[in-house]
Amino acid sequence: MPENHNEHTSSGGQMSCPYNTGGAFMPPVPPEETDFYSYFLILKKRKLSIFIITFLGLLLGLYVAVFSPNIYRSTAIIIPTGNGKGSNLGPLSALRGLAGLNMPGSAGTSEIITLLQTRQLREVLIKEYELLPVLFFERWDEEKKSWKKGEEGFLLDNVLKFPRQFLSYLVQRARSLPAEAGKDKKKNDGPSVNDGIRALNSIYSITEDKRVGTIKISADFHDPAKAAWLSKILLQTLKDYMSSEAIVTAEKNLANLHQELPSTTDPLLRQKLQTLIAQNLERKVMAKVNREFAFKILDPPYVPDRKFKPKRSQIVMVRLVGSLIFGIFLAFFREYLQSVREQH
Repeated sequence: MPENHNEHTSSGGQMSCPYNTGGAFMPPVPPEETDFYSYFLILKKRKLSIFIITFLGLLLGLYVAVFSPNIYRSTAIIIPTGNGKGSNLGPLSALRGLAGLNMPGSAGTSEIITLLQTRQLREVLIKEYELLPVLFFERWDEEKKSWKKGEEGFLLDNVLKFPRQFLSYLVQRARSLPAEAGKDKKKNDGPSVNDGIRALNSIYSITEDKRVGTIKISADFHDPAKAAWLSKILLQTLKDYMSSEAIVTAEKNLANLHQELPSTTDPLLRQKLQTLIAQNLERKVMAKVNREFAFKILDPPYVPDRKFKPKRSQIVMVRLVGSLIFGIFLAFFREYLQSVREQH
């Protein structure tokens, strides 16, 4: 009578086996530590591939760290001389729109940062100081004062010395036009102004300290003296550009004001127009003679004595850790693929 026996067993208060399912005995579930041990076994099994990948990553990190050129950073700190809200005209502000009047107000932080990042200012900088041979010095023949023939940004020496340049060349070629579109272009044409602007975008960095209202201008270059020079000419170009714009605006305002003054009969309006004329004349003169017209240089550019990058030890450690993680991931992935193949 097996049924009675089973009923007696279940009703007698005896503990039933927790691994008894449908009369079949199930072995106890192994603890979680067993999973870590299985992971260890997988790593031990794939230790050779992990070691090879880690070693190759370390060699690549050493190669990049050794052959990457030193980059130096020169910084300058400036502060606007105005509050960015334009001229404080007081009761005369109602006349700003008179006959297209546009008062040249003092530049603020946001306006200066915007000008520093504009394409127009950097194009003026490249043409004024002939920066293309400086920016693309590897393609410039200093003795012949011309671009090297047969070079379009790719040199075998560059590949051997600077791996990043080779990668940059591949990206540039992948984004370039088809070969048919450039048949008329000579191989010794040299870089264009657009190439120079892109180079300056990677050289200059502009940051703002909103707490004190200052602007930090940085230039990164392989030559410390030229890094300081690049910062200096950017500030000079900015000053000249803002001064010339203020002068042009003031002259336009003066022309409009002198045109409106004879036809104005109201004494009060005539007095206000004469005040506006005086302010524009003052603004024009200040833009011509004041060395700190739009901004004041708090910390001028300097020649750095230490490199800014690359951080070689950091490069090696990142490559080492990254290749080790990739090797471990690849080991588990290969083990997973092997288990899937065995199941099917």
